[in-house]
Amino acid sequence: MHIQHARNGGEKNIGDYRVDGYHKNDNGEEIVFEYHGCFWHGCSNCYSKQTVNPVNKMTMADLHQRTLEKKNYVENQGYKYISNWECEFDKEIIENIDIKTFVDSVNYVTPLEPRNAFSGGRTEAFKLYHEAKDGEQIKYYDVTSLYPFINKTGKAVLGHPSIITENFGDISNYDHGLV
Repeated sequence: MHIQHARNGGEKNIGDYRVDGYHKNDNGEEIVFEYHGCFWHGCSNCYSKQTVNPVNKMTMADLHQRTLEKKNYVENQGYKYISNWECEFDKEIIENIDIKTFVDSVNYVTPLEPRNAFSGGRTEAFKLYHEAKDGEQIKYYDVTSLYPFINKTGKAVLGHPSIITENFGDISNYDHGLV
């Protein structure tokens, strides 16, 4: 079974809603899969109705109601709706060794973090081991390269170059490239 989700084709839009998972089977039946994080969807088993979510300032009762409205909308559009609450899934992982084994075997690749471009670069060990002699100091120099910064914030020329040999425009209008 192929389930379309955020990591392989994006979350499917149904009206104003995006769903966690979507599958259309061979019979044409369309199935929606939703994973309700207790904190974000107002789980009545984990939170009291009056508890206010500190991130979005909504009560858990309002979050739960919003989740039910989404469920009703999706079902009214003709989709089969399958959902699971975070706390129930956590319990299943503990109680069912097959589910735990499967979850542990998933190779989850995290998305790239663009801010990581600010650090890193090439490192090279010219000498892996050195024993200092009497009176000798071992020194280490750490240089922060501008290369990652330029990769993150600079413009990069893409594609084949346009070579202009005559009828030049104002040079200040050329925002990148070799002049």
